[in-house]
Amino acid sequence: MINKIQDELDKTRSEKEELEEEIKLRDRQFEVQLNYEVQRAKERIRKNTQIRRRQRETLADFAEEVQDERSGQAWLMTFADMFTLLLTYFIILYSLSSINMNRFKEAILGQEQASIGLLELMDAAEIKESLDVLTGLKSDNILTEVKNVAKVESLSDVMTISTDQSKIIVKVPSQSLFNEGDAILNLGRGKKVLDELIRLTGKYPEYKININGHTDNSEIPNERFASNWELSSARATSVLRYFIDQNIDPKRMTATGFADTFPIATNKTERGRALNRRVEFVLEKEN
Repeated sequence: MINKIQDELDKTRSEKEELEEEIKLRDRQFEVQLNYEVQRAKERIRKNTQIRRRQRETLADFAEEVQDERSGQAWLMTFADMFTLLLTYFIILYSLSSINMNRFKEAILGQEQASIGLLELMDAAEIKESLDVLTGLKSDNILTEVKNVAKVESLSDVMTISTDQSKIIVKVPSQSLFNEGDAILNLGRGKKVLDELIRLTGKYPEYKININGHTDNSEIPNERFASNWELSSARATSVLRYFIDQNIDPKRMTATGFADTFPIATNKTERGRALNRRVEFVLEKEN
């Protein structure tokens, strides 16, 4: 009886861990979607700011020309002032209609369960957006492009994107690139995601590419590799060689195997082990 109860407790604990991992995965996906929408909003504000700057410069030039004229047409100054006021009014209306964080909140909260943490995330996005507008800061376009590729090219199931300070981390499950226990690239499954990453990294040569192989803690099912260290290193190297074959500068890249030393999920469940078996592409801008 005690053994049966213990088995039930282990089963319940395992199911709980799986649910927690699934919730974390959904949170990460939601954060990616939120960051992508915020980036799009910031880009619209930047374009509107450029338009307003050009219009102000044009109006300033026009006003100087009117002041220099000595033909007695003083009504032009009044007309220019009125035109400036009207233009400012319509620019403000356009800006207010271009981005509405309240409507954005409602749209997101209609899909995800409302919570205090989610509201705090929304408020943080608003504060960050306001600071970026005031200071003129903007993030690298490569982050936006990577997220856009994952969404538009239907690769969100095989690409998980996150950031760590100045680094962009793209996680790709090993099963999308390799057969079980093997280090030879399966291009039938992985060519699309690899080619998209090659296209993006080729477009931004100022970024270093660190290719990291990771495994779960299971034993190697064959004798080709002595341990997970050899397997993870061989997989990272296979990806690096494919990038070199596609004319990516080898001086920009490194390949490292970490075996099971950096898990992102529990190794007690199949789902957790699948998440831990991955190849990470760490993009870091060179100083």
